[in-house]
Amino acid sequence: MKAPVLDNIAWYNGNSPDGYTGRGFNISGRTGGPHPVAQKQPNPWGLCDMTGNLWQWCHDWCGPYPGGASTNPAGPAAGTERVNRGGSFGSGPREERCGNRAKKPPAEASTYRGFRLALCPVQ
Repeated sequence: MKAPVLDNIAWYNGNSPDGYTGRGFNISGRTGGPHPVAQKQPNPWGLCDMTGNLWQWCHDWCGPYPGGASTNPAGPAAGTERVNRGGSFGSGPREERCGNRAKKPPAEASTYRGFRLALCPVQ
């Protein structure tokens, strides 16, 4: 399913076959897969591929959010499944957003999941 509003910012199941040249996967009857980074427009903070292309493997364990208002809540200290965010080249348009989260066990390998290195200042 195509979602033109996403075409400039994310690789998803509606456009990942477009121009794809790798071994790939069957996506809606065409071959698609992950694309090299930074081929789509960056978000307002200059970050590319925060939605689509690959699910982002997160540090947080999956658990319920705390009650009430919160900013950037952390997951529980331990658990069995890690948070994945943002959708992938095989996800539908409704899954393509940074706030979308899925949960997967750490030992599960997946072609649809990657991770992003982050540099934080030392306090």
